[in-house]
Amino acid sequence: DLKVTRSMLAVMSASTHKCYEWTEDDSKATNTFFKALDTNGDGRISMSEAAKLPGSGAFFRDTDVNKDGGVTLEELTQTLRKRSEQECPHVSIHDMLTLLTRLVKGELSKEDVSKALCQKLEKKFIDSKE
Repeated sequence: DLKVTRSMLAVMSASTHKCYEWTEDDSKATNTFFKALDTNGDGRISMSEAAKLPGSGAFFRDTDVNKDGGVTLEELTQTLRKRSEQECPHVSIHDMLTLLTRLVKGELSKEDVSKALCQKLEKKFIDSKE
């Protein structure tokens, strides 16, 4: 099964490449992803809203920084930025969150997301060998 945190870790595994630099596109994708999950518009992602994600328990454990039962945009951004700076992703946060947003909206299946992430990783490694 595709798990959000496993997908994040897979694309953020350590490498010898230059560490990740957060971009404006990453910020925009984070906002879009957050809004797709925050269906009631209260500025927090509840556990029931996150249930759309595979691995929603792990999502909460990793992103609910203050452990108050809800994930704010700030907590999500903080978690993603920290991971990307520490773990040097091979796929951009923008690309990953765009795929996950489409999953949440029902536009892609878990299998589609997994396949797309694998294709992006393969392309990255093929390009780096040339």
